Amino acid sequence: MNWSLVSKMNNSNFWVLQFNEAVVAELRFNKEAQSIRLHNGVRRLYFLEQINFHQVRIELKNEYSIVIGECFIDKNRSAGILILDGEKYTFKNPGLNIVLSDRNEKTISSLSFTQKEDLDILEFSALIFGFCCNHHKSNVKQKFEVA
Repeated sequence: MNWSLVSKMNNSNFWVLQFNEAVVAELRFNKEAQSIRLHNGVRRLYFLEQINFHQVRIELKNEYSIVIGECFIDKNRSAGILILDGEKYTFKNPGLNIVLSDRNEKTISSLSFTQKEDLDILEFSALIFGFCCNHHKSNVKQKFEVA
């Protein structure tokens, strides 16, 4: 999967998540408002809040200011942990791609970015959240289809 920057306008960056040339999700990151608008079949608004202690911690809040996820990132962005609706994901950044794994260290997917070097820490985490929200949504859908 690949996040591609489509356009920049009014403090917002517009990204598309592609898999085999098909658009899977769209994300608009607004740096000034620290918000994400994610469209992956459902349109949602999220807010990011950076909390720094000994390492970078970013909270993801829904439109009602309820924390639904958090991301812990190493200072050099080489690895991190993401928790979304109680599901734990880990990611490692061994070069150009980011490798995402689930709680059992099973690789979920590899994710790449265009212009990864230019991303600030909030936008970087927004794209990780966007990918995991899309993956989480498809897993929940599969569980309901099986049941």
